[in-house]
Amino acid sequence: MVNIILQPASEKKFSRKHYLDTVETPVNMGLIKSYLSNEEYKNLENVTKNSAVCVWGIVPSMKHMWEKMNYGDTILF
Repeated sequence: MVNIILQPASEKKFSRKHYLDTVETPVNMGLIKSYLSNEEYKNLENVTKNSAVCVWGIVPSMKHMWEKMNYGDTILF
């Protein structure tokens, strides 16, 4: 089942900048490799055409939301 996830942006002061730096402008996968398991990284490599992806970070208190997400879900900011 595909889910629609509403992703909060908690710090208004920095949210727009972070969006521009990491979603509108893709990030080199090497910068996020340490945050992913080997399987997650390989899966990401398989679905990207270059070595850059759009990403959005979360604070530790929101980890439960991250764990509910599945491949193919739609994320809205």
